[in-house]
Amino acid sequence: LNNISQFSFVPGLNGADYLNWQGLAYIPPTMASNGQVIREILLGNDRLQWETAWKQNYGVDITAFRNLDISFDYFIEHRSDILMRRNTIPYLSGLSSSQLPRTNFGKVDNRGFEVQASYTYAVSKDVRLSLTGNFSYAKNKVKEADEVTLGDQYAYPLRTTGFSLGQCWGYHIDRTVDPETGRDGSGFFNTQEQLDLFLSKTKYNVAYAPRVGDFIYKDLSGDGVIDTKDIAPIGYSSMLPRITYGATLSGQVYGFDFSVMIQGVGQYTRNFGSIIMYEWYGNNHYYADFCDNRWTQEKYESGQKITHPALSYQGGSSHQPNDYYTMDASYIRLKNIQLGYTIPSKITKKLGMNNVRVFVSADNVHTWTNLHTKIIDPEQNSFASYPLMKTYTAGLTVDL
Repeated sequence: LNNISQFSFVPGLNGADYLNWQGLAYIPPTMASNGQVIREILLGNDRLQWETAWKQNYGVDITAFRNLDISFDYFIEHRSDILMRRNTIPYLSGLSSSQLPRTNFGKVDNRGFEVQASYTYAVSKDVRLSLTGNFSYAKNKVKEADEVTLGDQYAYPLRTTGFSLGQCWGYHIDRTVDPETGRDGSGFFNTQEQLDLFLSKTKYNVAYAPRVGDFIYKDLSGDGVIDTKDIAPIGYSSMLPRITYGATLSGQVYGFDFSVMIQGVGQYTRNFGSIIMYEWYGNNHYYADFCDNRWTQEKYESGQKITHPALSYQGGSSHQPNDYYTMDASYIRLKNIQLGYTIPSKITKKLGMNNVRVFVSADNVHTWTNLHTKIIDPEQNSFASYPLMKTYTAGLTVDL
């Protein structure tokens, strides 16, 4: 549930590097006069143990028509004794949460299935086709995280327990129609009158005051205030996609051979809001391509397509985590295409060679995705990481 230090079993001190030969901390008089102290920064736990995993797996393998193979597996996994820091111990104990020791307390359940299939068909000795594919689905849920409830006034009092690891959170944009509260279904404050009407009925307690052209957020807690109580789950986990799949079609037609591979993921969510996605990054140069559909008064009055909030030089309420910047990161990728030709052996043997093959190949040819921007790849960890590149290769293999 959290990053674990490899020295969590060892207590820690800081503030001075003076320890006597018995390992007892003391303060030299010269340091005491300067008001420096030694303090305990971490309680160690010498009873740490490995996580415990209880697993079940049920599988079946089927072969039909001598050329169709199917494998199906269903699994259940319950992990307990997960190392984590306790959160329900009050500060009255004299220790902050960062000083508390790691304990074997967390629990996570995981279940899902995987299907693999392959089919081969030989038309003749010179023509052969093969198709393989796989599909898997896995869903995890945090059962115990020693989480402090935020209170019944929150739309979602728990933010970890009961949800998947890495669940995305944020404000939901309100696209309902309600003229009495200044909502026209667009999800934006399109006029000052709409904004004033909304604020007369609903308070806005977000990092920035809303402007005309900003998103309207839903009051999920129903208390008449837009604040952290209205933060809700968005989509799925950002750690691991629940669905992964792929397929490869390959074949040989006389001297030619080919293969086409696709891969994809589903039920996967990523929050792409960052200093590059937000428009004020880089001295107010607007890098993100979806800024082209930004809100402006002229676009609104002329009925043009608007998907992006009004630009801001310093940030705004629209740049809080929300279901616009938190996107569906599922995709289908044409991962590889390869075409080759093997020169007949009766020709190559005359040249003193056993086998000669020429080929061309392309990787990461095209990606179909639901992201409403093209400046980042769904597999890219961050804007600072090197993007996934298309590559084209031509080659010759010779077997002497």
